[in-house]
This record gives sequence, C-alpha cells and structure tokens, in this order.
Amino acid sequence: MSIRMGHVMLRWVTVMIASAVIAMMIMTTFGCGGNTQSGKTPSQIVERYYQLLKEKDCEGLADYINDNKPELVERRVNECKQSTNIELVRYSIKKEEIDETSRVAYVQVEVTINKDGVEKNNYKTQQLVKRDGDWKLTEIESRS
Repeated sequence: MSIRMGHVMLRWVTVMIASAVIAMMIMTTFGCGGNTQSGKTPSQIVERYYQLLKEKDCEGLADYINDNKPELVERRVNECKQSTNIELVRYSIKKEEIDETSRVAYVQVEVTINKDGVEKNNYKTQQLVKRDGDWKLTEIESRS
C-alpha cells in the first residue's frame, strides 16, 4: 500500500469516527425520539397518556407510569388491553397543581367515554410523582 493510500484511509477512518461521536452527542442531547418525558409538565404527561389511551397504544402507556410500582404499570396496561367495549371520546385538562417540595402533582381531567354506545362524562384527578427529573403517573381518583 502506498503512503498516499494510507493517508486517504486514515482520513476516511477519522471522518467516520468523528461522525459517530457527533451522532451520539446529538442523540444524547436531544433524545432519540420515542416517548421522552424530559422537561415535560405534569399536564403534558397526562395529555400524552390520554392520547395513547385514545389510540389504544397500551404498551406505550408504560413509559408514563411510575415504574417503581411494576404492579401499577402491569394493571394499567392490562386494563387498557381489556377495555375493548370502551372508547375514549375526548378529554380535557382542567387544572394542574404542583407541590415541588413533596415532588407530587395533581392534574384534573374531564373525560368522556363511550361504553356500549352510551357516552358518560367523568372527572379524574391524576396524581403524579417526580422521579429522576421526570413526572410519572401514580394513582387516579374518579368522580362522575
């Protein structure tokens, strides 16, 4: 191999390594897409959760639920999968309260569901906890 060919090969390898490092830095800084919650408010988390419910993306819900409680994650995903006769018609965020000291938030949502052809309005208060800088859903309180 000639010296000139060796320099060309070295430059090519250097450019490829630099490109890979830059790509990893971009993905680390801005995320890789998906269901990232970083920097989202409790209302934005609840909004996305209900959008996934409406789309029947039951597996996607798991990213928004407190994974310190695997039984809660499993229960909510299973409830979603089994709710074949229930359709989420619409939802609207009504109120958000955040207690940064205790790292807890409450988001009130007005929900309209269609169950077996009958529409019903409900108010739900979603409780969220802040873990590792991200808000995660915990409990739901329902009122008709």
